[in-house]
Amino acid sequence: MEGFEDGTPPFLAAGAIPSALTATAGADRIRLTRHLGVLTARLLEGLVGLCHPNGEPMVRIHGPTGAHERGATVAISLLDALGRVVPYWEVERAARDVARVIEFVAEYG
Repeated sequence: MEGFEDGTPPFLAAGAIPSALTATAGADRIRLTRHLGVLTARLLEGLVGLCHPNGEPMVRIHGPTGAHERGATVAISLLDALGRVVPYWEVERAARDVARVIEFVAEYG
């Protein structure tokens, strides 16, 4: 999605909406809610456990740090080893660099 402004909807993905609505309409909502809760709890536990070598946390979770009474959306800030928030543009740059490495390894082994 490089080149899109923040908030630009992926218009090409709109074609998948009818299939997604059909699939979710037939889903067991209680089971789905339970599964999302389990996944969210696992994510939160993993994020809380991320620490720099000096023991400082790598992540600040915005909102409850446990899955109880929260939805499946988790907002975080990444922190440097001194506890400062890493600006989003630096996180995006690093993610693009990692994606390029993954693409290279996938293509050339």
